[in-house]
Amino acid sequence: MSSIALLGDVDGGVLRAAGWDVRGALTTTPYDDPRDVPSYASVDDLCADDGLDAVALAGSDPLLARHLPVLRAHGKHVLLVSAAPLDRELLRAARTVETAAEVVVESAKTVVSGDVDHGLTVLGKGLAFGLAAFGGAIGIYLASNGMGIVKATMPAILHLLHADYAKKDYLDLLTNLYQMFNVARRDGLLGIEEHLEHPHKSSILGQNHRFLHGHASPFFCDTMKVIVSGGVKPMDLADMMEMDLESAKAEGHLVPEALQNVGDALPAVGICACVLGVIITMGQIGGSPAALGASIGLALCGTFLGIFGAYLLFFPLVRAMTIKHRGEEQYLNCIRFAIFSFARGESPITCVEFARRNIDPSVRPGFSEMEKAVKGKK
Repeated sequence: MSSIALLGDVDGGVLRAAGWDVRGALTTTPYDDPRDVPSYASVDDLCADDGLDAVALAGSDPLLARHLPVLRAHGKHVLLVSAAPLDRELLRAARTVETAAEVVVESAKTVVSGDVDHGLTVLGKGLAFGLAAFGGAIGIYLASNGMGIVKATMPAILHLLHADYAKKDYLDLLTNLYQMFNVARRDGLLGIEEHLEHPHKSSILGQNHRFLHGHASPFFCDTMKVIVSGGVKPMDLADMMEMDLESAKAEGHLVPEALQNVGDALPAVGICACVLGVIITMGQIGGSPAALGASIGLALCGTFLGIFGAYLLFFPLVRAMTIKHRGEEQYLNCIRFAIFSFARGESPITCVEFARRNIDPSVRPGFSEMEKAVKGKK
């Protein structure tokens, strides 16, 4: 059996398990070992022990630069270990070669800078558990939603980058509605037919890009075509518009609801990853406390990232989408109330006033402001 001495904070129990005979130790504090290994008084005392085959030197020892040359000068083989948990198979391999230090340097690659390398290793494994949790979340999303929702997810997320509806957007809408109703009142319903058929080419609607991009344009044009064709009572028209908006609202909430479900499931997925880590840890019982602690810490990364993803990523994303959709629904409701008022035979200014009252006070144009805008574009 190869003999070895300990210099610094080195786990003698793991070395014994790997087949080494621990003869003694030199530490800055009294040596605490269950085998009552004797302590060396100094490095010179340790080097004078001709029965030693090697010296285990802690890679994190602040006096490493001073000790290493002395040990090598006395012909002692040096086994450099880091603060990372010692690998028994590596230590067994080190006993079979002439220079133990070379094996540890080449295989473990944690000499001297072991604290940093070990930290990066733990972080990398922790990220692997996190990726497992998020991989489970992606699997849930794909399995519980159709391809239509999956394809609509990224456009819905990117849509959050668009500006919210501002007072100018509502003022432009009210102005366009007033112009359309005024043309219909002056020239008859057939006077607005060309505007409804080709809104992008319309001299009235074609300049309002916020109106043209989204559900607002087809909703307004299709509903006004029903009025132009005649035969529909105002209350029936109101029911028709309500069904249209309910359908658009349901479709708009498909992606947020799907993301909400994933957010609800993420903590549970993180717990599953944690349980998997605990199962792996069970196979290391009997090892060093440092190894068990690192393994348990890795397992907890799954739970942490599951909760982190749910409450700091998915839930805020869903909330932002919900607020964004509320603004779009309010924009459509302005059109709805204006058309309903027009169908009842109200004047154009009254129609747009019904629409204006539906807007949130924070972005609602004043009556005088609206009146000045609409009458300036007759």
